[in-house]
Amino acid sequence: MEKAVATKKPLVTTFELTLIAIFGAATCIIAPMSIPIGPVPISMSVFIAILCGALLTPKAAFFSQLVRIILGAVGVPVWAGFQGGAQYLVGPLAGYVIATPFMALGVALVAGWCAKNKDKPRMVKLVALFASGVAVLAFDYLLGTVWFCVVTGTGFIAALAVCVVPFIVLDLLKILAVTLIWGAVGMRLRRQFNY
Repeated sequence: MEKAVATKKPLVTTFELTLIAIFGAATCIIAPMSIPIGPVPISMSVFIAILCGALLTPKAAFFSQLVRIILGAVGVPVWAGFQGGAQYLVGPLAGYVIATPFMALGVALVAGWCAKNKDKPRMVKLVALFASGVAVLAFDYLLGTVWFCVVTGTGFIAALAVCVVPFIVLDLLKILAVTLIWGAVGMRLRRQFNY
């Protein structure tokens, strides 16, 4: 009598690997676009991390952002202002970069919940996605600001004034834009590809 051979489930499916490659590349192109206004530049990093979370599976969202960190660490110019190098990951802005895979993961979990709960009203799903974007943004602000304080020796309140306050309105608009994009195409994509 033959024994049944258990097949091991892969860490990521071929579909997810494709999404990671496409959105990882998009992240490496979009995230470095920035406007220097002080110690922390205005960049598209928050927008693309949350967008990946809204459109991808949790694993694909997380790894699409991790791709940027790995490539940046080996010198590919994917940091703000198209810089590259491992020194960025120990610099004052590293906390904001390190937070991005977790931001994408958090939003992806909520987007997946919305897709599975087909009976929930559309407005509830949009509010849930927007709220998840705000929650992961708060996480990004906290981790990034604490790291900034440790590296630069700046006090927490002073760091908030430089690293967070100038960006709140713009980042909330980015989350709103992602929510609208997700409402227009994200839910359809998830239904079409069943994820």
